[in-house]
Amino acid sequence: MSRTRVLALSLPFLALCLAPPVAEAQLCPSPTDNFWKNDKLPQVPPGGPLAVTVIAGLCDGEAAAQVFTLPTGMVAQKITKVSVGYGHGGGTSGFNSLANLEIYDGLTWNGQIPVLGTKVFDMENDYLTSVQVITHGINEVDMSTYNVIVGNHASRKFVVAFRSSFNPWCTCGSACQVNFFTDFDGVSPFVCHTTPKTSLIDILGQGWRDASVATVSGFPLCPIYFNGNWVIRACTADAGPPPVCQPDLGYHGPGDVEIQVCGQPLSTGNVASFDLTKADPNVAAYIFASPYFSPVYSSLLGSIFCPVPVLLTVILPTDATGKISLANAVPGGGGPFSFYVQAVTISGSLPFGVEVSNCIRIDLLP
Repeated sequence: MSRTRVLALSLPFLALCLAPPVAEAQLCPSPTDNFWKNDKLPQVPPGGPLAVTVIAGLCDGEAAAQVFTLPTGMVAQKITKVSVGYGHGGGTSGFNSLANLEIYDGLTWNGQIPVLGTKVFDMENDYLTSVQVITHGINEVDMSTYNVIVGNHASRKFVVAFRSSFNPWCTCGSACQVNFFTDFDGVSPFVCHTTPKTSLIDILGQGWRDASVATVSGFPLCPIYFNGNWVIRACTADAGPPPVCQPDLGYHGPGDVEIQVCGQPLSTGNVASFDLTKADPNVAAYIFASPYFSPVYSSLLGSIFCPVPVLLTVILPTDATGKISLANAVPGGGGPFSFYVQAVTISGSLPFGVEVSNCIRIDLLP
């Protein structure tokens, strides 16, 4: 994170700050990564003071987001790092808050209202943790361990959003001098400098809006209550070809538990990952496999069971989010040959006491 020392001119819901960010903190993990930003600050800010603006009206539950557009011909991208500007209008360092990081693949427009695409990452819901943001500077989040892919949507856009989860320095309805900041430098303060359809804000009671034209109670936010572009940035690397998922044959339920086997085509030397999701947390999951496919109704499960007769059973626990993730656990080769997998997880809330997953056919290649 880059820290800043600030002299501030505070206004209701907007605070202009002069800040010298630390230069070396703004590099991507690899020199071959693609760097994305819409703000006018340098990628590596110099040591001298830079003007930024704290948007002091964003409350807990509301979010700041930036829209990025992949050029024609660029392959899908893996997110390797994201960053967000967080500041204090009075120039004080060390104010901590919590934020959720959300990433969406795709964006379309219904008039002036943004319609975000598939949510491909949600830190608090998927990983039960938050981003700690601290004043005053650009906070960075290493995404290299997460396989977050964007660029598969027809719009060729992706959205990086930071949602305020817990800001103890803010009372909603009054100026919150600890908040996310934009690149507005205070020049021509009565002109809106927010680039249309790039900086988004999720407003309580309204939903996502284009910050350049958003209103609250009929009053435009820009330029008095919002100005400039969010300092939200991203680094990405070429993701390569999309993963191949083994065929889903159905036979799902009762319950919501689901399995997927996705990765490389399962020829010799290739691998795929096994993922079980939507189960109850911290319960036993019985994973059944067989080269035989004989769907039959089971009165014990209240469901159709497909890998019959079962030749292999593996029992694993789900995690605190109801998931099992086994990266690169399915090796390829030895084919052509197919086998069938279905999972049963314990659930105290269903009549039969279990949830039954879909049935997957795994096709091994030579």
